[in-house]
Amino acid sequence: MQAITIGDVRRLLAATNPRTEEPYSEWTSTGTLRTFRQVMKMARDEGLILRDPSDALQRHERPKQKSKRKARRLSPAQLEKVIETAERRVPGFAPVIVLLAYTGMRAREALGLRWQDVDLDAATIRLRWQLGRDDRGYTTVKTEAGERDIPILPALRRRLVEHRLASAWTRPGDPVFAATSGKPKAYRNLRRALETFEAELGFDLVSHDFRRSLASFLIIAARADEAAVKGVMGHANIETTRRIYADDWREAEERNAIVLEQLAQAGIGQ
Repeated sequence: MQAITIGDVRRLLAATNPRTEEPYSEWTSTGTLRTFRQVMKMARDEGLILRDPSDALQRHERPKQKSKRKARRLSPAQLEKVIETAERRVPGFAPVIVLLAYTGMRAREALGLRWQDVDLDAATIRLRWQLGRDDRGYTTVKTEAGERDIPILPALRRRLVEHRLASAWTRPGDPVFAATSGKPKAYRNLRRALETFEAELGFDLVSHDFRRSLASFLIIAARADEAAVKGVMGHANIETTRRIYADDWREAEERNAIVLEQLAQAGIGQ
């Protein structure tokens, strides 16, 4: 047990599921580390070791269970304020925040984009890859349904054109959102960037809030059907879409019922 090093702990946490060849979930990694530390505590109490090697893990290396907070639905005014604040406070991350707001992509999907995936002329993003858990390499998107082509809205296209003109990394294989090293920006740094201006916004913010908000806009404002929302969100089945956004469809149905009632009272279409 004394031969176990911090390197061994890191390899344990970086292990992949042999059945799927994908990294284990944060929940599994958290449970693995918790069990490991319990064993190391017993060994230390018995005098078999002097120090738990996992104590040397940096904060960002420790797996974290996903937040239990449900993603927030931002209003159009709140979304506009988030983008304006990001442009001012964290300009290096503003382009990716704008993309998240207007596409509903998952954070690692956005960070894994390369210029070869973005067709500015056709105003389309061809999504097939995402940033790996190590924040360095690329892996396939979560499911086959996650492979999708996403339209680029005019406001997003203007921001991406501006971003590309200012970027030093514009070859087809370069990350769209590159760090100064030319590697993709890290997921943890995006999370930290969002945290830097929470106080100014007056509410906490996570990247999934943008995804939640776009789905709501599609359902309530654009009146998109289930299949369309499923396609944009990249869900594997329609039941997932119905379950996650049930409240939005309920709100849309209630609004439509009120409109019909008002039309009937006015004698229109009767």
